[in-house]
Amino acid sequence: MPGYFDGKVALVTGASSGIGKQVASHLVRAGARVAILARNRNALEDLAHQMGEGQTVVCPADVTDPETIKSAVSVALSRFGKIDILVNAAGILRAGGFLQLSELEFRRVMEVDYFGTVNCLRVVLPHMVRARAGHVVNISSLAGKIVFPGSSAYSASKFAIIGMSNALRQELKPYGIGLTVVCPGYVDTPLLDQHLQSVRSSKFFQMTRSYSADKVAIAILNAIKRNKRELILPGSLRLVLAVQCVAPTLVETLSNWFNGGVPELVSHKGRDSS
Repeated sequence: MPGYFDGKVALVTGASSGIGKQVASHLVRAGARVAILARNRNALEDLAHQMGEGQTVVCPADVTDPETIKSAVSVALSRFGKIDILVNAAGILRAGGFLQLSELEFRRVMEVDYFGTVNCLRVVLPHMVRARAGHVVNISSLAGKIVFPGSSAYSASKFAIIGMSNALRQELKPYGIGLTVVCPGYVDTPLLDQHLQSVRSSKFFQMTRSYSADKVAIAILNAIKRNKRELILPGSLRLVLAVQCVAPTLVETLSNWFNGGVPELVSHKGRDSS
């Protein structure tokens, strides 16, 4: 679809790094104007300078704070007049055994990954509903489909995103608004650096590490064009998901083996990428 993104306006969260940054960059190259949202103003300003300030607007905000999101969306609307595409890419990771993670860590992951997505949707969707057009991309994870040892907090938030998205998609359809859920395996981003080296050396990571944030971003733009319901990366993992439906214990056993067994993640802390 040549020129599909020409004239469109996108709001991308988590745009300071990783998948969000690459999606924003590719959207600008494809002809869209983009509002980039994250907490790190300096990183956003650097990105805006690289992409061309005429095509971007910097919107510093914390996805856990609805008021800052409202301010950011107001800035985007004042600058561009509309929002056609919302990409919810902000997220954090807390990896560790269930009893090693604190209650605050469980809550923090849910607040950023799940409620951060909900907060942005609640501010942007009314504008799309009035326009009776738009497209939403919610970034979940393969961990929202298959559980891995040490991912109880992270998987819970990603399962929640998928469940919410599948219900919301049906509500948005009468208004001409599409919704794509993206479920990538390991992607080489700053978020992945939070894992222990044992995860990077796991068989599963070795199988999927070719998926750079840039490659995921290209797939996301194609999914928007085609109004895809769900994007699994790599696509070969769909077979694993099909097997899981009939033999979940087998898939759990294999996932443990592919990930090098149950890691001892006692005090490892992640960094935010929101």
